Amino acid sequence: DEAIAVIRSVDIGDVRNPAAVSNLLTVLADTYHRAGNADSAIAIYDRAIALNRENYMAYNNAAYYMAVADRDLDRAERYAGYAIAAEPENPTYLDTYAWVKFKRRDYKDARTYIDKALRILLSSVAVTDSVDSELAEVDSIAVVADSAVMDSIGVPAFDLVEDDSFDENIGNDILEHAGDIYYMCGFPDEAVRFWQRAAALRPEDSELLERKIKVRAYLFK
Repeated sequence: DEAIAVIRSVDIGDVRNPAAVSNLLTVLADTYHRAGNADSAIAIYDRAIALNRENYMAYNNAAYYMAVADRDLDRAERYAGYAIAAEPENPTYLDTYAWVKFKRRDYKDARTYIDKALRILLSSVAVTDSVDSELAEVDSIAVVADSAVMDSIGVPAFDLVEDDSFDENIGNDILEHAGDIYYMCGFPDEAVRFWQRAAALRPEDSELLERKIKVRAYLFK
């Protein structure tokens, strides 16, 4: 509530930079959602988008929160699609698109996009952190190549399931989404592994994850 008050105290009436106002509104919408007011958040995202049609963060965040709430999924998919069309290598946007696809029960496409998000995160961290850049390049190419082969024969990209070296860089939410998506694609063992990795990152907030792991099935609040 204090954050909302601070943002609303900014006088934007004389600002002649629509993109800057759009960005401020996006932050305000994010804050409204964190405060539990989803309706106001979505309305403000739409205001931000109207001011700047290239505010892809607003498209992405609105799409994600609509998917979380199981509402306006047609519009959520359209917004998420705009974001990944503009930034096809952005793992956050890819995760959102995957989650929208999951909520629409298009599980095959959901796995395609969550795998791409994971590959990008793994390869970018590997290349950045490696002392031997040439070896890092070979490793990244190998991960993508192996995953492409696995996708072509319709089985999970096991390299993504087994490599937990950079889970902190991937994040709890993407790992949990991956588990949910893999489960619905018929790969419960891989789903449990993703859920375990997600729970390890945030043990203080993993009650639902622990239940999923225990019963080896997708559950939702």
